[in-house]
Amino acid sequence: MRPTTSQTAYAIAAQIRSWWQERCRTTGNLHALGALTAGDLDHLARDCGATAEQLIELAARGPHAADEMHVLLRRLGIEETAAATSDSLLVREMAVTCSLCRAKAQCRNDIAADRYHGECPGYCGNKEALEHLRAEPTGNR
Repeated sequence: MRPTTSQTAYAIAAQIRSWWQERCRTTGNLHALGALTAGDLDHLARDCGATAEQLIELAARGPHAADEMHVLLRRLGIEETAAATSDSLLVREMAVTCSLCRAKAQCRNDIAADRYHGECPGYCGNKEALEHLRAEPTGNR
């Protein structure tokens, strides 16, 4: 059954509304970071496992910037909750690396083509960390 014009318009409007809400949240995060003193920003960044510059870029990229990492963990058979419990700093650093990655388009294409089964791609900045987690019994399913 083909959607009506009004259903299509409603779906498009819903997508735009969702995008706009996400953009407002991201902008709000950037403004909040801008209101911090340099010392507070550095402290917050260290707590997040990033530099102040990285933290600002992470905020600009939004909350879904590391979504590919979560998919890759599942596809490689790594239990994220167990990995985060056994090595939370490593998992946090991996999220930062993924969020700031410049190979997002290639990674998303590989995810869409279902290419991640058993091996991490060579271009992935988290390749060594993922291999480390796969070797640990607590990181595997």
